[in-house]
Amino acid sequence: MQTINFKRGDTFSLICTYKVDGTAANLDAITITSQLRSSSDGLIENLIVEKLVETGKFLLKSLDTTGWQPNLLSCDIQFVEGGVIRSTNTFNVLVVKDVTR
Repeated sequence: MQTINFKRGDTFSLICTYKVDGTAANLDAITITSQLRSSSDGLIENLIVEKLVETGKFLLKSLDTTGWQPNLLSCDIQFVEGGVIRSTNTFNVLVVKDVTR
């Protein structure tokens, strides 16, 4: 399982590409959602999803992470198109304490 290291208090920003058979796909008819959850399955945050101009590209973000506690969080990304639901593999976000505040 992939782990992304992240420092609490920074802006969470992750650029992603949705691909079908290895090719970036048009996102116009696709709804994208993503959540961060604690190891006990508690919801930490519904991430903001921003579709970018470039085909297949989107941004997952959170503007205020000051309340995120140092912990190993789980995340995935869900895509819904025409009633069909697909999710990515789960990945981890390791939140570490910020030193400079």
